[in-house]
Amino acid sequence: MSTLGKKFRGFTLVELLVVLAVMGALMGMLGFSILGGGADVYSGQRQVLSLLHQARTAALGSGKEARLIVHADPSDSEKYMRYLGIVVRDDNASHVWSVVEEGLFLPDGLWLVDSSIEVDSSWMGDAFCSWSSSDETNLFKLGRLTGGQRIESASDSVVFKYVGFDSTGAAIAEDFPKMPRVVIAPGQLRANGGELFPYFANAFEVTGIEVRPFGGILCLDFNDFSSNN
Repeated sequence: MSTLGKKFRGFTLVELLVVLAVMGALMGMLGFSILGGGADVYSGQRQVLSLLHQARTAALGSGKEARLIVHADPSDSEKYMRYLGIVVRDDNASHVWSVVEEGLFLPDGLWLVDSSIEVDSSWMGDAFCSWSSSDETNLFKLGRLTGGQRIESASDSVVFKYVGFDSTGAAIAEDFPKMPRVVIAPGQLRANGGELFPYFANAFEVTGIEVRPFGGILCLDFNDFSSNN
């Protein structure tokens, strides 16, 4: 076999993980320089910014769909809207997802603001997350992590919402032209129906990130949200 054929074998998963780790560190530093080192809410914004860039890089590097996944089971108050990871569709089976980032928590006291979460009456009408999937009844379900993979719709599945990127790195948006948006805010846990849910009262501390159609990722602050839906 010629050495030329070997040179263009593509990335292995290990090589891709190394690249993503370096990208994550660089994006974290870039986010710090752009956004400053102030309140914890900006730490969360930098973290999500880095993860979104890693997910997009994973899609481009693998030539497969990649997703930033967010834990969406409200019965698990520790992880609900605070626990994030990255998965890439497996080469050989559409229902298998390889785990690029096993899972990270947002800083203490921060949550993603999903439309299902209670907010104060003064909250801005568009300061909520918008996901790649527009169907709230058909959430992304993945089995427990096993051998670096998660099986879709397995018997032990956990529910996630997600921001997805296709094989070209373009954002997946079923509600196009409405694009995926991740909104972050400080909150507190409150009991409701025997379970703990985050509650948001301070709309002035909200931040976010919006993914544009062809790979651009914009940082948002309070001034980018409006009182209108």
